[in-house]
Amino acid sequence: MLAQRLLGVRTVLGVEHTDTASPAVSNLASLCEPRAKLGEAGLLYQLLRRRVWAGRKKVLGVEHPDTLCSISNLASLLQAQSKLGEAEPLFLRALEGGEKVLGVEHPITLSSVNNLAALLFAQGEYSKAAPLFLRALMGGEKVLGMEHPDTLTSVSNLACLLQAQGKLGEVEPLFRRALAGKEKVLGAEHHDTRICVINMASLLID
Repeated sequence: MLAQRLLGVRTVLGVEHTDTASPAVSNLASLCEPRAKLGEAGLLYQLLRRRVWAGRKKVLGVEHPDTLCSISNLASLLQAQSKLGEAEPLFLRALEGGEKVLGVEHPITLSSVNNLAALLFAQGEYSKAAPLFLRALMGGEKVLGMEHPDTLTSVSNLACLLQAQGKLGEVEPLFRRALAGKEKVLGAEHHDTRICVINMASLLID
């Protein structure tokens, strides 16, 4: 259904119209996301993400916020597919573009900071990831507020890094803060809250 709708949009508006280069293709790519790691589905999803990026870059410009988001989306897919070497320069490009166009404290920029930190963490580069996780947290506290879900996610991310580094004494208060905040803001049954419960349990088991 969505694929047929995309074909109609492309026929009427053209493949490089902003409505073709952005929502339609992007939504189709998102539909494929649950199967992003599975063979041909993964390749299709990657192709769609690359098309969104290319279309937005040509129509909107390389530094437009929507183009930068497309870069991050493609990088996140590559990371999910364990293509970390391909993902890192894209995350870095999205971050540098966000800093230039939106400012260092814009929520989209802070999201790019967190994305790059998470990739470095996955690569085991803890010393590089730590200052980025801390920057994302401090920025979130300042711009979004102490109890914003993104800020609380940054709290959890920093705690996970410290746990991996064996700094367990610093971890528990961060996990407790994240859990209490998510319960208050999102509710006890929310997926993010349950992840916080699992994080806390992993610490207590250790």
